[in-house]
Amino acid sequence: PSCGSKLESTEIHQQCNTCGNNIFQSPEVKDFLKYQDQKFYKIGGLSFFVGFIPVVGFVISAVMANVYLFSPYRRYLPKGTSFLTKIWIKFLTFIFFILGVALGFIAAPLYIVMRYIIWKRKFVGQTKNENLPNIG
Repeated sequence: PSCGSKLESTEIHQQCNTCGNNIFQSPEVKDFLKYQDQKFYKIGGLSFFVGFIPVVGFVISAVMANVYLFSPYRRYLPKGTSFLTKIWIKFLTFIFFILGVALGFIAAPLYIVMRYIIWKRKFVGQTKNENLPNIG
């Protein structure tokens, strides 16, 4: 919400208890996805160049992507439904970290692309599965 308060629920369409703003009414979900996609392209390109630094470049790319790309999606997903996704991502992280030791410029962007697709699909699936409450 515009007030910056922490939301109590993980529902996508909800009303802030502090300021009364409706979440994802304006801007809408499609605007949020477009904004996240723009950040994805920037961070993906940057991760290619940072990936030339062995190990450290991969770690920097992973942390940047986690904070700026994946966290905004995860905050709207229920904790229990993303358990298998988190296990799968931990496996991917391990595999790409090993590749990132020598081929960070390939592993870092590929890692970010795969994780971004996973979290975005989960978020979009949640928007389709959610019964929209009567806000207004």
